[in-house]
Amino acid sequence: MKNIQTISSSSYEAFPLAWQNKPDQVTVPYRRGITHTTGGGIFGRTITGLLETPIVSEPFLIHSEVENISGISGGQMDDGTNIIFYVVTHADGTRDIWMIRGDADNNFGTPVKFDWNAVLKLSGGFFFGSMIKGDTAGEYYHIMYQTAPSRYRISIVKTADYWQTYSEIGVLYDGIIPYSETAGINLGAGKMLALSRVNNAGSLTPFESTNYGVTWLRRPASNLYWWNGGSPEIPDMCIRSDGTFDIFYECRDTSMMQISKGNTVADNFGKSTPVYNSPEVYCYHRGTGGNPSLGYGKEVEMSNAKLFMIFSKEFTSSKANLMWTIDDGVSDSVAPVAPLLTISGITSTSFRFDITNYGDWQNVRYCLMDLSTQADFSTFVTCKYRAISAFPAAAINNIRVTGYWDTFNGLTPLTIYYLRIIGCNNAGESTYTIINVTTL
Repeated sequence: MKNIQTISSSSYEAFPLAWQNKPDQVTVPYRRGITHTTGGGIFGRTITGLLETPIVSEPFLIHSEVENISGISGGQMDDGTNIIFYVVTHADGTRDIWMIRGDADNNFGTPVKFDWNAVLKLSGGFFFGSMIKGDTAGEYYHIMYQTAPSRYRISIVKTADYWQTYSEIGVLYDGIIPYSETAGINLGAGKMLALSRVNNAGSLTPFESTNYGVTWLRRPASNLYWWNGGSPEIPDMCIRSDGTFDIFYECRDTSMMQISKGNTVADNFGKSTPVYNSPEVYCYHRGTGGNPSLGYGKEVEMSNAKLFMIFSKEFTSSKANLMWTIDDGVSDSVAPVAPLLTISGITSTSFRFDITNYGDWQNVRYCLMDLSTQADFSTFVTCKYRAISAFPAAAINNIRVTGYWDTFNGLTPLTIYYLRIIGCNNAGESTYTIINVTTL
């Protein structure tokens, strides 16, 4: 059980960062606004007592602006200070990036305007997510995305002196494909991995570098998607102390926060077809309002090797809350209950199922499904699923389910199909739920 908790507020609190600034404390800067896109200041909260009974502080103001603030990013640096980048959008649509520094006690200074002299500027860009730690003290990288009419540009900016000076050192992409929010990590020995959101494509596209971000190779869309052609997926990545890396991402087509754990350079880098470890459900987080699948998660490995996980959930168009937990990534106290299913959309060649009793999915890591024309499941049906024309047909046998619904396509008319689904976590498995469906 992940024990995800809500930081309750009547305001629109979203887009968190997170870092462990003291042995028993995490600081969470975030944007507090009127809606998803309007108003706002940079606020923070601390969560103390991480090893016993955590206490969430009241919000404290880091910085506010008259104009809209967005694009909160940055992180903690190896000298004990931290830096937050934010974007101010002006009435004419142009943008400026500002930097604000703080110490371990969350004393923040006066913002400093980002210097574009060593970085190509379109209409002004956004840094996204957490900074990338380099190999030496004071060395950091940050990925920026910018747009212009029919142009999308992703580049990487480097500092070697804690952001006193910096320059653009490489370009991941510059073209017409709508890449935007892009997370990156340093895998060592010059290897860097970035995962980019593709607007309205439902996938994460990997970019790889072997020379510290100077040049990049774009790979095909990864296996971390639900509906190829659907809504965006928004990434975060975390390097673990054992050398593996996790991908914590929002899958808007399933309204799930999902996680691919324990990836390695040997198995998950430099492949012509990028495949990452099979994802698990972290939480169902759909709310209501204009942006109900908000997400924007962050994963931080703490000094005790446990994970601090945080993301946003929108409850109305003017209210969003931060959701957080401390998790070791593996412990579950009890096995899931059996899933309850409803069937809909039956045609001559397809049908859909929905899992209706798992709520926020906190006690479920994933489900497995089988589809057969035999009641004893002695054979398995090969068909398309997830309603995706581009998704390959597969034998539906122990197929991992990380969403609350799925659709089978390419079935035979007037045929009885037997579907069974089991819920799984690290404490065990539920019993199977079995249902039969006859196509029209």
